[in-house]
Amino acid sequence: MIRARASGEKAELVRADQCGLRSDSVPPGRSWAPAGQTPLVRVNGRRFRVDIMSGVASRGSLWFTVFPGRFTAKVFCAFLDRLARRAGRKVHVIADRHPVHHSKAVRDWLAENAERVELH
Repeated sequence: MIRARASGEKAELVRADQCGLRSDSVPPGRSWAPAGQTPLVRVNGRRFRVDIMSGVASRGSLWFTVFPGRFTAKVFCAFLDRLARRAGRKVHVIADRHPVHHSKAVRDWLAENAERVELH
């Protein structure tokens, strides 16, 4: 069991995931307001997107990074590196099955950093 291994190694157990947020995810001109009040949504016509990678530890710590562009192996490895440095001990990361998590670049990085990070 992952929790038992992390506990035995005095490692941090972190659940990680990424998501994207878009400025046009709600139809333009629609919003919420108190009953009886018409909502006013100011827009400038520009659309943008931002991606977020975050990790939450079983002890309550939170790590995150905001990045432009696509979620790549380079972004994920940088996040894992930062996570391990900030945690100050070995980190067991539980992640979903996103293709980036199992890419060759990530596998190579994990092999080089096996004493710091383990991906589940």
